[in-house]
Amino acid sequence: MKTVETNIFPIRDFGGLNAVYDIVAIDGLSADQDEYHENCHRLQRRATKLCNAAGIVLQRATGPVLAVPEGASSKLPASLVLARAKVNFRPSTEKVRVDFKKLTPETERLAIRYLQTAVRDSVRQNGQLWQPDSRNLFFEKSPVESNNLLGMYRGFGVTIARLPDGGFGLVVDVQFKFIALRPLKARLSEPEFNSRHRMHTFVYHFGDLWYEVELVGWTSAEVATYRCGESDARRSLLSWLHDHCPRPLSAEIARLDKGGNVLEYANADNETRGVPAQLCYRMYDSGAPEIQDVHRYATRFPDERRDDVALIVSQHLARLPIAGQVVTVDPTPWRAPHTRFDPPDLRFANNRILSARHTPGSTPCGVADYGRMRLRMLEDQNAGPLVRDGLCQQYLLLPKTVEHTWGAVFEKDFVAAVNHLYPHEQGYDPKVIFFDDTSARTFVDQADAIAQAVAECRDGYVVVMLPDAKVRTPQREDELAACTAERLAANGMIAAFVHATSAQTFYRYHSQNRVWEAPSDHRLVGRYRSYLRLAALNKVMLTARQWPFALANKLHAEVTVGIDVKGHTAGFTAVCPTSTKVCCDTSETKRKERLSRRKCREMLVRVITRLTQASTGLLPATIVVQRDGRMFEPEIEAAKDALEELKREGVVAANAVLTCVEIPKSGGAAFRLFDDFFDRGVRKFRNPEYGTYCVLGANEGFVCNTGLAFRVPGTVRPLHVKRVLGSMPIEQCLEDVFHLACLTWSQPEGCSRHPVTVRLNDRQLVDVATPFDDEDDEAPAAVVRGSEGGVL
Repeated sequence: MKTVETNIFPIRDFGGLNAVYDIVAIDGLSADQDEYHENCHRLQRRATKLCNAAGIVLQRATGPVLAVPEGASSKLPASLVLARAKVNFRPSTEKVRVDFKKLTPETERLAIRYLQTAVRDSVRQNGQLWQPDSRNLFFEKSPVESNNLLGMYRGFGVTIARLPDGGFGLVVDVQFKFIALRPLKARLSEPEFNSRHRMHTFVYHFGDLWYEVELVGWTSAEVATYRCGESDARRSLLSWLHDHCPRPLSAEIARLDKGGNVLEYANADNETRGVPAQLCYRMYDSGAPEIQDVHRYATRFPDERRDDVALIVSQHLARLPIAGQVVTVDPTPWRAPHTRFDPPDLRFANNRILSARHTPGSTPCGVADYGRMRLRMLEDQNAGPLVRDGLCQQYLLLPKTVEHTWGAVFEKDFVAAVNHLYPHEQGYDPKVIFFDDTSARTFVDQADAIAQAVAECRDGYVVVMLPDAKVRTPQREDELAACTAERLAANGMIAAFVHATSAQTFYRYHSQNRVWEAPSDHRLVGRYRSYLRLAALNKVMLTARQWPFALANKLHAEVTVGIDVKGHTAGFTAVCPTSTKVCCDTSETKRKERLSRRKCREMLVRVITRLTQASTGLLPATIVVQRDGRMFEPEIEAAKDALEELKREGVVAANAVLTCVEIPKSGGAAFRLFDDFFDRGVRKFRNPEYGTYCVLGANEGFVCNTGLAFRVPGTVRPLHVKRVLGSMPIEQCLEDVFHLACLTWSQPEGCSRHPVTVRLNDRQLVDVATPFDDEDDEAPAAVVRGSEGGVL
């Protein structure tokens, strides 16, 4: 059987390691409380902090109990106050011994938590590494690449995984950080700090221990005079550093300028702490212009990433001292069976089918041509977009600053691009309106100017070109879009946004002819056509729910609902088994990033009812809920409640069953697959094929929604899928996710890591869920460029 290599390294020998937990009874928590599950998680976090060891709340038939490592229960107080509940602890004589070779469902949770904490604590003792924060991420102290100003530091994430044979392994993946090689000046003026360094992330060299901090303030105090300390006997920062830094003191501490400035940051408890400027090294994100000549090294192709991971394991993880024992890790990674889903057939207009499965009567294509053929079928006049229900009333809003420049060229080409993709008898003929963006000082002023321009218009879809922001940050653009979307929604108008800064790069002014023209250089023509095509798809067709193509092979689920929560707004997207019917909705939620049981049930009932009413055929009997990120216990209970209500109302079949899956956010250590092959007798590694999947257990698997066929730079990151409720086999859950990811409506020629349920939720949340405050908005300060680049 063919296999593929993973980045999971089996734990070969536990060396006599064992874990013993004390069981503490809990009084005061009732499953009838609305905050029950939230309080269980809060109690777990509080207990872990108090005991300085991992505490876990176990659910038993008699009620919840708290498990803490042996001997740590003495650090617990008699009681704790939680959300609308007070819990009391009752020590017991019960102990749970974890046998890593023979686990029960209860001890498996304890084993995974114990190993994760133990591995983290063991790696922390490695003097060659530093840990930025509390996550399981570690970085080497020497850069692997550098120039005269900054270095690229290799790091790794490590998490515990359960292997199909019942054993444990370490999932190891590499990451990189870009950090200045020289610290800030010891003596730094307040204007210089505020203009260049405030609210940026730095690495703080606390002797040989390094941490990430975000600098928030400048002080005039010197290192020798700044007072610090938790007790009443506050003393100088210099004295405190000499007493608290690891011994022997590092050269940086020994040579510290006593007259240097002290900067301030906030710790995890939001307490202000001081740090010498001389110990702060600037960290740069991937978009910073300062790192562009080094950043290319961070894009690791499969063979390079595999070598990095192997080196990390051999140097830092092969033998881990844990609790007086040595745990050894196999240097040879676990190999998974090579299993792959075929891409689904896709249906276009005129019943034209695109197939990589050689379906009779279809337009055939290979997997390598799947993306390119999707676009070709969409642009084919004999096929084209599947849904053509008409575009209703359309508006195009452009700033006055582009009206007499390249605005007319953009308008003509954009309308032509929509009509090319969407051949309809009515055609795309938007009402073009220009709004005054010349006098607006704030994003609220801009939104008001846009709303005023369409004050007499009602209902319809509108594409708004947002003017150039004075401060070009994504947050500023999102605030303007959110504020504008709210203003236009009052008139029944659904808005989509493009940015003038993106469009204007294509147009040139010819002074001799005194005209603005679209690009004629062949190097830019292709990019310009792609820009217009993507804008037509995303801002017009998808906004108006005109789906370009659909699945010709049915999903295993008869109703699939995607859920996502951004801030205090929840998005729900329901899809029928052929994806021809899609219902989207949003709702405000009181809880941040999660839903209450009542709200989740209400929204699930609403979108599933709307979907079944729009569809024809038998009542659905298989319901799948896909949660982007973690699915909290109240949301799982809400899904059960919704199913029972839908059965009572006759919306779904009386025997309908429910499956809930999570699509977790990426952790510190991403799961990877490496496909090996031989080139002239030499073994090499490449990305896995499109649709390759791997099952780790009955409830967990990964699927490659991107792959070798699309030649995406770097290494493929398979999507993680976890079944948290229900009986649908994990293989079917993975296949449905893969098929929905093949619906790349926003970019037909490309690939998407996430299913369309997740992407459509992202679309409807990106504007409406962006917070903005029109009471406190201020005109942004002017941008000043420094001699070394960047914003001052």
